[in-house]
Amino acid sequence: MEESLTYKILRTLAEIGDEISEILPRIKSFNEVFKYPDLKSINSTLYSLKTRGYIERVEIEGRVIYKLTPKGKIRIIKEYLPKKPKWDGKWQIVIFDIPEKKKKTREVFREKLYELGFKKMQKSVWIFPYNVKEYLELVIEYFYIKPFVKFITADSISDEENWKRKFKLKKK
Repeated sequence: MEESLTYKILRTLAEIGDEISEILPRIKSFNEVFKYPDLKSINSTLYSLKTRGYIERVEIEGRVIYKLTPKGKIRIIKEYLPKKPKWDGKWQIVIFDIPEKKKKTREVFREKLYELGFKKMQKSVWIFPYNVKEYLELVIEYFYIKPFVKFITADSISDEENWKRKFKLKKK
């Protein structure tokens, strides 16, 4: 399946350093890279990405550029996460204590952990056998909750055999 123009632009932004000049879409070779020769499609997609919060349009030293936002980075990194990673024998544990005034953010963060496949050990302690720290750091940055979240990588945990069963892992 051919990737969409939206994804091509996000991936390109990630690969060339998170920013792209407003002038670039007007350059013929840029259009050929995306196999969308018409400028209208590219501008429409850039507008859509901006509206959805994946990129932002900023002016730096008189130059207009598009930059990936944390939300855009999350979208890209999520695409790169392996669908069935190999377990390295280590446990990834996320502990958080997000204040009540950020209750909605806390609920969304829990949803993100669940979507990734984390399982709840306790109310604000979640466990996962695969390293997705880079992705989670972007989620944490996006929601401005860095002071409230901690990561632990553990070689072993109590009741490990039970957790291996829950995650359908083979014994080391």
